[in-house]
Amino acid sequence: MAIAPRVWVIPGMLVSYGEMVDTAQHAHALMQLTVFEDSGSLSIDGHLLSTSLLASKVPHRLQMSKGWVILVEPQSEVGRCLQQFLVDRQFQEFAFNDALVVPNEHQFPLIQLLTILKQLSSTVSWQELLGEVTSNDPRIECLLTQLNQCFASECLIPDSWRAEQIAEQLALSESRFLHLFKQQMGIAWRPYLLWRRLMCAVKLLRKGKSATEAAHRAGFSDSAHLSRTFKSIFGVSIRESKTMFFGSD
Repeated sequence: MAIAPRVWVIPGMLVSYGEMVDTAQHAHALMQLTVFEDSGSLSIDGHLLSTSLLASKVPHRLQMSKGWVILVEPQSEVGRCLQQFLVDRQFQEFAFNDALVVPNEHQFPLIQLLTILKQLSSTVSWQELLGEVTSNDPRIECLLTQLNQCFASECLIPDSWRAEQIAEQLALSESRFLHLFKQQMGIAWRPYLLWRRLMCAVKLLRKGKSATEAAHRAGFSDSAHLSRTFKSIFGVSIRESKTMFFGSD
């Protein structure tokens, strides 16, 4: 019996569980945990990997019959811990022997996610780190709090997120804001904002909204802009993803 595809988002992380994933080669600024429940492989520069942790910005192609794909912001609290297991490597394979309970579509798969993370380390308090994206600078921390409002309520149409406007709110010059954000978050403001907007769009797609409506409400210029961003992150089109992760049309 086929398992209904599903996806969940929290600050700093996107968790997906689905069947029949076959992506084009792509790379993104997120770290990736891939757990196979059936046949498949993660292909990186000629290497075929099984269950593994992948560093950010590494080109890869995923073929999976059934399993989990977890994308993690490198500067989230979970991401910072995961980087310790890579030590300048592009990837780290790890054994996974536990049988995971099929997740409930309407509940965040906390138990399953913690089970996966504990395979990497049983001594880290993973649950305390989930959903935490922090900065040592109070101005950037304030900005992250604003962005996180989309997870607690309806997504805000980000009509005032240009760097010049954010810098003015934080009493910084635009160049100083851009430098400070990249220094604190390890990624430039524009691609980070695209990622955050994409997570808002994913929430809306999961609720059955069209790509056009999701694009508008998440602040993309149009559905084509959303589609390009979506494929650059996931390696599949929105249409393909509706079968893999959101359910068929």
